[in-house]
Amino acid sequence: MPDKGIMIELRVDMGRIKQVAPLYEETIVVGSGAHTTIVAPADKEYARLAALVQEAIAARTGAELPVVEAEQFSTSSAPRGTVIAIGHAANHPLLRRLHDQKHLGDGDYPDDGSAVLSVHNPYGDGHNVLCALGANPGVARRSVEVLLAQLVERDGALLAPGPILAREPIPQTPDPAELNLERNSDESGFSGRPSSFLQALEHVCKAGEERWARRFIEAVTPFATGEIPLSFWLMSAVDFWTERLVIAWDRVEQLPLFSDDERLLVINFIASCTEYSHDSITYQKWRLVDEDYQVFNHHTFPSRSLYFGASYLQRHGYALPELEGWIDKALAVFARASRAGRSFDEGGAGYSWLVGNHLLDVSMAEGDTSYVESEKIVHYADLAACILNNRRQLVPFGDCGGYHSSPTGAANVLLRAAEWHRDGSYRWLAEQTSPDGRCNDIFTRDLVSEEPQKHVGLFVLSMDPIIHHWAGQPHFPNYPAPPLAPNVPPEQGFDKLSLRGGWGEDDDYLLLQGFGEGQHGHPDANAISQYQVRGRLFLAESDYILRWPKQHNMIMV
Repeated sequence: MPDKGIMIELRVDMGRIKQVAPLYEETIVVGSGAHTTIVAPADKEYARLAALVQEAIAARTGAELPVVEAEQFSTSSAPRGTVIAIGHAANHPLLRRLHDQKHLGDGDYPDDGSAVLSVHNPYGDGHNVLCALGANPGVARRSVEVLLAQLVERDGALLAPGPILAREPIPQTPDPAELNLERNSDESGFSGRPSSFLQALEHVCKAGEERWARRFIEAVTPFATGEIPLSFWLMSAVDFWTERLVIAWDRVEQLPLFSDDERLLVINFIASCTEYSHDSITYQKWRLVDEDYQVFNHHTFPSRSLYFGASYLQRHGYALPELEGWIDKALAVFARASRAGRSFDEGGAGYSWLVGNHLLDVSMAEGDTSYVESEKIVHYADLAACILNNRRQLVPFGDCGGYHSSPTGAANVLLRAAEWHRDGSYRWLAEQTSPDGRCNDIFTRDLVSEEPQKHVGLFVLSMDPIIHHWAGQPHFPNYPAPPLAPNVPPEQGFDKLSLRGGWGEDDDYLLLQGFGEGQHGHPDANAISQYQVRGRLFLAESDYILRWPKQHNMIMV
């Protein structure tokens, strides 16, 4: 019998961490022992903004702060002490580092209005980063003005007296009373993924509102105390959403919205969820072992959560003895995943993009750009291009639930290929995944979008040798080898083959499968997954359960 591992559950331990870490709510800019650096891009318009900040602070305090060009820092280095950072993540390596570590997000670089944020203790040294953000110099100037207005003089010092979360226009959030909270039922309790506390917390991130902070605490408490249990058999998927919890909490914990008791409740919940994520890749059937077996989304979901959860706890000084080992285990999963130029998941409508997006999240947070700089990300992007039909939908082969699908899951892979390989055709493809045909990625705005010509006519996506190797191995520890191992060398086979008359909606398109394996994949090698003529689908297939060759567009001999 195959070894299906252990069914795990969340171990609630509200005494695991007994005292909250200090918050560095004040950011001293000028004062006894303060060391503050203004960091801005060398571009003359941003340099003027740095000079404006320097002169304004000098006029108020007599101190002339040093100005340093952002380009002098790599994404893995930072100046000592407090930083005033001006610009956006694409023109500022320090902001890029904060972005990659999830302290900043895509929505923090507006095209109009302003955005001023204080990033709390990102380096674990007790110093904050004051960010005056904007996608262009005009917005950055307005953000600088807002930041300067936030600084106050007190006891001979110039400081930001508390955390800053100031956006103009102010983001609008719905009424918290409209959010339904999960509760145990009288008959069988609660099962499924909880979502209310994640939604509430992400609303706190938008505007820092007290009303949403109260709703978050109300929603999370029954899960954090164990009143509502979470487990694998209850389909709680703790390891799938812990990363969201950690990232959102890390962005708002310092706001004056939570008591120390509430912070301790959430931090212990994060520790429990992080432990669950570790147990997921240690004791369940997809556990990580030394043998070179496949990596798919049930490895990378918990590993991403494990990485961000353990990194948060470690950075804030919670000296749990397991943390270093947890981070090492998470990175070991992504080291294996990074050997391939695509995911072992074989589901074009969604599954195929999970491992890639998780790998990008963790590798970039680590400051490791080897994957995005390699040809592997190009191969991954070519998979998206190959299976994007002329209706701008991803062909739903493998486990899927309809003839039509959203292409949004592939966008990040396409954008990172565009950014790191300076290829506007991948940006054009990413733009097709957006309902309004626009793509607001800050890192590729300077690229000119152009229709990809190499994917017109016959395009053959080669078979990745690592994916080919994994297809011949047992899928899980103590499982038997597949009954039919690949019998064609990877260099003689192909992964996908597309025929495309052009990129117009009425141009012909056909996708032929060359890979009939993979998690969530079907035995459909040599099947026609889709045939489109004049904007209509003449051959299509789609199902999550009906997976055998006779249920695909192929001939059995």
